[in-house]
Amino acid sequence: MLAPIAALRRWNRRRSRLTSALVSSPVAFGLLVVALLAAGWNYLMAESSRDRVAEAGGVVLEVERLFSSIKDLETGERGFVLVGGENYLIPYDGARDAIDRSLAQLTTITHGRSEALVGGGKPLVGLVAAKRDFAARVVALRKEQGFEAATDLVRTGEGKRIMDAIRAEVAVIRAQLSERVAKIQRSDRLRGLLLAVLTGATAWGAVALLAWLLLLRREEGRLTSALLEGVLEHAPVGLGFLDRDLRLQHRNRALANLGGSGFGGGLGQTIWAALPALEERLSAPLHAALRQGLATADIPVPVPSRTIPGGIRRLRMSFYPLTVPNAEGHPEIEGVGFVVAAESAARV
Repeated sequence: MLAPIAALRRWNRRRSRLTSALVSSPVAFGLLVVALLAAGWNYLMAESSRDRVAEAGGVVLEVERLFSSIKDLETGERGFVLVGGENYLIPYDGARDAIDRSLAQLTTITHGRSEALVGGGKPLVGLVAAKRDFAARVVALRKEQGFEAATDLVRTGEGKRIMDAIRAEVAVIRAQLSERVAKIQRSDRLRGLLLAVLTGATAWGAVALLAWLLLLRREEGRLTSALLEGVLEHAPVGLGFLDRDLRLQHRNRALANLGGSGFGGGLGQTIWAALPALEERLSAPLHAALRQGLATADIPVPVPSRTIPGGIRRLRMSFYPLTVPNAEGHPEIEGVGFVVAAESAARV
């Protein structure tokens, strides 16, 4: 007979949903990939931003050191002009070395772009070179021509103009780098927020799709199981399952009806419990199925008739092994299935 009509209708209604779920499966994995890419991109961009902020901070620190060394240079130059003692050239020479180190460090930090340190006027590197050249000329005049010649050059105001330009340029560079750091941080916050939302949305979307697919597949399995149970229950032949001890674990309605003939014991009993004489006839095919995995078909089995007192009803039985995969995935016999049919139905 057929499975319940209502179950079949539910199956037809859900097929389109299951097809949609199967299509959603690659979409869910695609969303997971997008989430991972967004998270990775966010990490890489954050690392890049940290590097740029560190570079800007290093430039500001080194520019401050450079400016301090230039002031030391000017102080040593003035002391030598005023006094003329060689000991005043010690801080002057030290400042020149410190300026060289700062310029080299700026070249390293900016990856060779220290000449690009321009605030609002001339490049800082050029202004520093001009200041060093002016200080060197003042010191040379003091050594060669004396105090008056050196002070005449200082009174021209060239050194002050260069120093004022350096001071202004340092202030502009400091402000520009501070603004650059603030801009990077604002961009980081916005990008981090957007990518976090994107990552979270795609990840949760993927999880939701996979959960929906899992629920639909579970529903499909439940419905398939219900359909199978309906087929077994309404089959026109007796169907039953025996465990490894040959005790009856399941029987359909047709097999239960055969109990009126005295055939088939109750659940948990052997099938010959009511008719012990059947044990000799059925033991061999049952053990062949259970121990060797062999199927045996159409064994004639006489049982008492329900309708004719003292009469015999002839049945035919078939046995087959029931296997399930073990832990290694290999089939393992867990019991015996059997089919019981009236001889007239068997001939049809």
